[in-house]
Amino acid sequence: MNSPFPLDFLWGVSTAGHQTEGHDETSDTSFLEQVTPTVFQERSGPACDSWNRWESDLDLAQGLGLNAFRFSVEWARIEPSPGEIDEEALDHYDAIVSGCLARGLSPLITLSHFTTPHWFAMRGAWLDPEAPALFSRFVRAVIDRLGNRVRAVVTFNEPNLPEMLTWSSLPPVVAELERATLEAAARAAGVERYRTGNVMLPEDFSRMRQGMTEAHLVAKEIIAAARPGLPVGLSIAVVDDVALAGGEEIRDRKRTEVYDYWLRLAADDDFIGVQNYERLTYGPEGLQPPVSEGRVNEMGSAVEPDSLAGAVVYAHEASGVPVLVTEHGISTDDDELRSDFLTRSIAGLSAAAESGVPLIGYCHWTLMDNFEWIFGYSRHLGLHAVDRETFERIPRPSAEVYARIVEQARTQTHQEDTLSQTSAHPADEPDIHGFDPEVFQPPTYLAPGTAEAQHPSGATAWPGLTYSMPDGYRPLQLDLFVPTERSGPVPCVIWIHGGAWLLGTRLTPPEYWPAGSLFQSLIDSGIAVATIDYRHSRETPFPAQLHDAKSAVRYLRAYAEELGIDANSFGVWGESAGGHLAALLALANAPELEGSEGITDHSSAVDAAVVFYGVADVDTLPSFLESMPPEWADDLREKGDAEAAEPIDVLLAGSPFPRQEARRLVSPVHHVRADAPPCLLVHGDSDALVPFSQSEQLRDALRAVGAPVELVTVAGADHVFLGADPMPQIRRGAAFLSEVLKTAAPQEERIG
Repeated sequence: MNSPFPLDFLWGVSTAGHQTEGHDETSDTSFLEQVTPTVFQERSGPACDSWNRWESDLDLAQGLGLNAFRFSVEWARIEPSPGEIDEEALDHYDAIVSGCLARGLSPLITLSHFTTPHWFAMRGAWLDPEAPALFSRFVRAVIDRLGNRVRAVVTFNEPNLPEMLTWSSLPPVVAELERATLEAAARAAGVERYRTGNVMLPEDFSRMRQGMTEAHLVAKEIIAAARPGLPVGLSIAVVDDVALAGGEEIRDRKRTEVYDYWLRLAADDDFIGVQNYERLTYGPEGLQPPVSEGRVNEMGSAVEPDSLAGAVVYAHEASGVPVLVTEHGISTDDDELRSDFLTRSIAGLSAAAESGVPLIGYCHWTLMDNFEWIFGYSRHLGLHAVDRETFERIPRPSAEVYARIVEQARTQTHQEDTLSQTSAHPADEPDIHGFDPEVFQPPTYLAPGTAEAQHPSGATAWPGLTYSMPDGYRPLQLDLFVPTERSGPVPCVIWIHGGAWLLGTRLTPPEYWPAGSLFQSLIDSGIAVATIDYRHSRETPFPAQLHDAKSAVRYLRAYAEELGIDANSFGVWGESAGGHLAALLALANAPELEGSEGITDHSSAVDAAVVFYGVADVDTLPSFLESMPPEWADDLREKGDAEAAEPIDVLLAGSPFPRQEARRLVSPVHHVRADAPPCLLVHGDSDALVPFSQSEQLRDALRAVGAPVELVTVAGADHVFLGADPMPQIRRGAAFLSEVLKTAAPQEERIG
């Protein structure tokens, strides 16, 4: 059975700040909870204590095998008073983003998940003509800090909910109590009107909607300017409204009043977020009572797993944009019911995808039971229960059910992608290596404009800087790109190209990757990038290649002030042979590997390393000649000595060290140390050239000495990530370097 979900499909969970963090004391909702009368059954108080327990919550999400985590960035915490940006609150959310990335979870942030600052509500919230401008101040603060490391942004969560609740079966007393609550809040705050995003009066619907619309559009403009290409959308509550014969007019009127405005607005967004929990059926006389096998949720509506697919199809048809399921779940204390509902719902989602609905991801609501607004803690929607005294997260069986669903879906997707890659080869010419030489063939020239296509925008270029002129060899050059918009010196990353140590150029990363994507990812992160040449193995043996990389770091450190880079914040990033050299540059500090070329009176130490599918131990490395395409092996044999045709043998031939010593020194696993800089290893599990086990071996060696390391497995990916989208890994590498380098302690005193 074919999987309809793409390789980069997001499987996640959704949470919200006020509902989980606890002690959200500067928000409008907290204020409403405390007035008398109030529509809220109880106060949120400590909620789930996620403000303090966020790391273990992310561990739970990672443990489920997920790759996405949606959470809200609370305006009331970041701007508790007008114009006062709380840097510690920003630091907190920055740490959550870093925690997500460290666990392989794509951060999905929501800017407004109902709650707003108390001072904003005192101004009338979205009724205030200045509301969009006030919101923009908060958005800029968030995007400037987090925008370069998140996967997508949801501006507003369910802005249509108040209209939808007018169609619900809530008793009239609820609406009366909502009005009384707002009146009590106005009296307590000493203002004429007190307005909020999720307790709203019918006479305010139109103007509140206009204020949120303008704020959404302003937020999009800010994000587009600061982080071009970052997907932005809003999420709306969508009931799967079904019409029996004669009920079409009622259903369509509801759609017009509740959804259509927001779906039309979303037509200009990157996606529409769909939040679905139920199906409602309308007949000629209105809403029909539940009839689904007698099963109802805690809200009293029928349990209809197919409601998700119905809502998704409708939202896409009405908006014309891809769908991200930002919330979906069931309120019930019957976990068997939840497990069955989840299984059948995702089967329906799969069918919707097969029918052609473009889907970005699915985020289950929610990771754990939490504060469900006016219902307090009386509802149960979590994959984990929460002990209200100790805040212990107690997994429900449905958590394991969801984990299995995700594992099966991702495994099937990766297997099919790998199959599609191999089946693309003619049947009479099987390619056991998984390579398509026409795609992967190293270039023998560069057409005009090829190098320029890699140049990032928003950067000042320093092309052709000669960093070393070793005797008897060509001058060695680097190209440096520094973010144009910067407030001071910025971190710098050394990029080292691949090519089996035999070939390649600083001018272009792998041709398979989108042009310019790698360098641009660093510039967008506020980091300079220097792409370096080094001497190839046919020019001179190891350790000259490492000497060159170290010389480049020393050169950049010596001229850091003139170039606008931070002499105390350097990282390295490389792929294949360049990944191997990047690992050595980060780990090797033996004096004999430092080199004496170029500038010698500065440190060559780096603070972080990203290693894409690099060699870790030459003694456990299989034969390249047996792994690479036959035409490559023939080319090596034609150009080199038959006994030295293996690329590693070419690299070590003529080395100044005895053979076994050279093999030890060239292997990063023999240079691990407890004070090694943080390392991110990224490797495809179908790499036929440099086996995945090489990165596993380096990871295990670093862990054994207590050094910080993370290994990311790219399922189904061959060398250079063939068979997978390279962009998530490029973004991951840039995010990792941004996280580490912008917080790194000075390393100037370290030697090599």
